[in-house]
Amino acid sequence: MLTWYKPWLPAAALAAIVCAIWFVSWWGGQPSLRPRNMPRDSVWIHAPSLPFEWHHGWWFGCWIDADGRSNRCRLWGSGLDKPIVFEGQYISCKNQSPVSANELKLKVPPDSSAMWVCTSTTEIHAPAAFLQNGDYLVPVTSARGCEGLIKAMKQ
Repeated sequence: MLTWYKPWLPAAALAAIVCAIWFVSWWGGQPSLRPRNMPRDSVWIHAPSLPFEWHHGWWFGCWIDADGRSNRCRLWGSGLDKPIVFEGQYISCKNQSPVSANELKLKVPPDSSAMWVCTSTTEIHAPAAFLQNGDYLVPVTSARGCEGLIKAMKQ
């Protein structure tokens, strides 16, 4: 009675395996869940591609600091022992001062490898913040990073 199912069993098993591989690959490319200690409007930045990436990237968020006069940003790395990769005070590339809360709207950089700027200590690179209004924020410790960042974005 069940003999007519036999030719379809290998095809169905192969289709199930292909679908499972596709799903796992798709799921692995999705952002990790935003951590609670990151602002709600944080953006997910994909790291440069790897052959098999599993939530490979960073959460990046900025907010107005407790003093009400400065911008603070944090880069959070998924799956790291110390997930806070970088945190510091940031200033605008346009006027070398903090931006207001209504201007502090992040967007994902077009290329995650071009978002890094040097800090005053040359061993450390810090992420730049890309704003929806076209401005960039850089850490206070790398105010001279604006020049290189603007030049890289024009290319």
